[in-house]
Amino acid sequence: MSERLTLPVLPLRRFVLFPGVTAPIQAGRPGTLKAIEAALEADEPWIFAVSQHEDVDEASPENLYTTGTIARIGQIQRSLAGAQLLLTGDRRGIAVRISPKDDYLEAVVREVEDMKPLSDDDPAYAGLYRELRGQAMELGERTGLPRE
Repeated sequence: MSERLTLPVLPLRRFVLFPGVTAPIQAGRPGTLKAIEAALEADEPWIFAVSQHEDVDEASPENLYTTGTIARIGQIQRSLAGAQLLLTGDRRGIAVRISPKDDYLEAVVREVEDMKPLSDDDPAYAGLYRELRGQAMELGERTGLPRE
Protein backbone atom coordinates (compact mmCIF):
# COMPACT_ATOMS: atom_id res chain seq x y z
CA MET A 1 0.00 0.00 0.00
CA SER A 2 1.26 3.47 -0.84
CA GLU A 3 2.19 6.07 1.73
CA ARG A 4 -0.19 8.94 2.54
CA LEU A 5 1.18 12.42 3.00
CA THR A 6 -0.46 15.61 4.23
CA LEU A 7 0.84 18.46 2.07
CA PRO A 8 0.03 22.10 1.29
CA VAL A 9 -1.61 22.49 -2.14
CA LEU A 10 -0.15 24.57 -4.95
CA PRO A 11 -3.00 25.18 -7.44
CA LEU A 12 -1.66 25.60 -10.97
CA ARG A 13 -3.37 27.60 -13.70
CA ARG A 14 -2.83 26.64 -17.34
CA PHE A 15 0.00 24.28 -16.42
CA VAL A 16 0.67 20.66 -15.46
CA LEU A 17 3.82 19.68 -13.60
CA PHE A 18 5.01 16.13 -14.34
CA PRO A 19 7.36 13.95 -12.28
CA GLY A 20 10.96 14.43 -13.37
CA VAL A 21 10.32 17.96 -14.64
CA THR A 22 11.67 21.17 -13.09
CA ALA A 23 9.75 24.35 -13.88
CA PRO A 24 9.64 27.99 -12.72
CA ILE A 25 6.26 28.94 -11.24
CA GLN A 26 4.93 32.43 -10.48
CA ALA A 27 2.85 32.67 -7.30
CA GLY A 28 0.87 35.69 -6.21
CA ARG A 29 -2.41 34.62 -4.63
CA PRO A 30 -2.43 34.97 -0.82
CA GLY A 31 -3.55 31.37 -0.26
CA THR A 32 -0.88 30.04 -2.57
CA LEU A 33 1.83 32.09 -0.85
CA LYS A 34 0.68 30.74 2.53
CA ALA A 35 0.80 27.17 1.18
CA ILE A 36 4.37 27.76 -0.02
CA GLU A 37 5.38 29.16 3.38
CA ALA A 38 3.80 26.14 5.11
CA ALA A 39 5.80 23.80 2.86
CA LEU A 40 9.02 25.71 3.55
CA GLU A 41 8.43 25.51 7.33
CA ALA A 42 8.21 21.70 7.21
CA ASP A 43 11.22 19.40 7.57
CA GLU A 44 11.21 18.85 3.80
CA PRO A 45 9.81 21.48 1.36
CA TRP A 46 7.20 19.20 -0.31
CA ILE A 47 4.02 20.55 -1.89
CA PHE A 48 1.18 18.97 -3.90
CA ALA A 49 1.09 20.70 -7.31
CA VAL A 50 -2.29 20.17 -8.95
CA SER A 51 -4.02 21.83 -11.91
CA GLN A 52 -7.29 23.73 -11.73
CA HIS A 53 -10.33 22.83 -13.87
CA GLU A 54 -10.95 26.51 -14.55
CA ASP A 55 -8.85 29.65 -14.53
CA VAL A 56 -10.38 31.28 -11.44
CA ASP A 57 -8.82 33.65 -8.92
CA GLU A 58 -9.80 31.66 -5.82
CA ALA A 59 -8.81 28.01 -5.88
CA SER A 60 -11.14 25.65 -4.07
CA PRO A 61 -11.24 21.87 -3.62
CA GLU A 62 -14.10 21.73 -6.14
CA ASN A 63 -12.13 23.29 -9.00
CA LEU A 64 -8.98 21.18 -8.61
CA TYR A 65 -8.16 17.88 -10.26
CA THR A 66 -7.42 15.08 -7.83
CA THR A 67 -4.34 13.77 -9.67
CA GLY A 68 -1.24 15.92 -9.31
CA THR A 69 2.46 15.82 -8.59
CA ILE A 70 4.27 15.69 -5.28
CA ALA A 71 6.95 18.31 -5.83
CA ARG A 72 9.94 19.74 -4.03
CA ILE A 73 10.38 23.49 -3.77
CA GLY A 74 13.87 24.47 -4.87
CA GLN A 75 14.91 28.06 -5.21
CA ILE A 76 12.48 30.79 -4.28
CA GLN A 77 12.63 34.53 -4.96
CA ARG A 78 10.21 36.77 -3.13
CA SER A 79 9.05 40.16 -4.36
CA LEU A 80 6.26 42.63 -3.64
CA ALA A 81 4.17 40.94 -6.34
CA GLY A 82 4.54 37.45 -4.81
CA ALA A 83 7.16 34.81 -5.43
CA GLN A 84 8.84 32.87 -8.17
CA LEU A 85 9.86 29.38 -7.27
CA LEU A 86 11.55 26.48 -8.92
CA LEU A 87 9.50 23.30 -8.54
CA THR A 88 10.78 19.81 -9.25
CA GLY A 89 8.15 17.14 -9.77
CA ASP A 90 9.04 14.00 -7.86
CA ARG A 91 6.16 11.53 -8.13
CA ARG A 92 2.48 11.33 -8.96
CA GLY A 93 -0.12 11.57 -6.25
CA ILE A 94 -3.88 11.38 -5.88
CA ALA A 95 -5.64 13.64 -3.40
CA VAL A 96 -7.79 11.58 -1.07
CA ARG A 97 -9.08 14.80 0.47
CA ILE A 98 -8.45 18.50 -0.13
CA SER A 99 -9.61 20.92 2.53
CA PRO A 100 -8.98 24.47 3.76
CA LYS A 101 -6.41 24.99 6.53
CA ASP A 102 -5.17 28.32 7.89
CA ASP A 103 -6.03 30.32 4.73
CA TYR A 104 -4.56 27.81 2.27
CA LEU A 105 -5.51 24.39 0.94
CA GLU A 106 -4.09 21.16 2.31
CA ALA A 107 -4.36 17.69 0.80
CA VAL A 108 -4.07 14.17 2.07
CA VAL A 109 -2.20 12.61 -0.84
CA ARG A 110 -1.69 8.96 -1.70
CA GLU A 111 1.47 8.29 -3.65
CA VAL A 112 0.87 6.50 -6.94
CA GLU A 113 3.34 4.09 -8.42
CA ASP A 114 3.55 4.00 -12.20
CA MET A 115 2.14 0.70 -13.32
CA LYS A 116 1.90 -0.70 -16.80
CA PRO A 117 -1.50 -2.12 -17.73
CA LEU A 118 -1.89 -5.87 -17.88
CA SER A 119 -2.91 -5.43 -21.49
CA ASP A 120 -3.23 -2.51 -23.92
CA ASP A 121 -6.99 -2.99 -24.17
CA ASP A 122 -7.50 -2.69 -20.39
CA PRO A 123 -10.61 -0.44 -20.07
CA ALA A 124 -9.24 1.39 -17.00
CA TYR A 125 -6.00 2.16 -18.82
CA ALA A 126 -7.86 3.30 -21.95
CA GLY A 127 -10.16 5.55 -19.88
CA LEU A 128 -7.27 7.11 -17.98
CA TYR A 129 -5.34 7.63 -21.21
CA ARG A 130 -8.34 9.38 -22.82
CA GLU A 131 -8.86 11.57 -19.73
CA LEU A 132 -5.19 12.59 -19.52
CA ARG A 133 -4.99 13.22 -23.25
CA GLY A 134 -8.10 15.42 -23.07
CA GLN A 135 -6.68 17.38 -20.14
CA ALA A 136 -3.36 17.83 -21.94
CA MET A 137 -5.12 19.05 -25.10
CA GLU A 138 -7.27 21.47 -23.08
CA LEU A 139 -4.25 22.87 -21.25
CA GLY A 140 -2.20 22.94 -24.45
CA GLU A 141 -4.73 25.27 -26.08
CA ARG A 142 -3.96 27.89 -23.47
CA THR A 143 -0.79 29.93 -23.74
CA GLY A 144 1.25 32.10 -21.41
CA LEU A 145 3.66 31.71 -18.53
CA PRO A 146 2.92 28.89 -16.11
CA ARG A 147 1.13 30.54 -13.20
CA GLU A 148 -0.28 29.27 -9.96
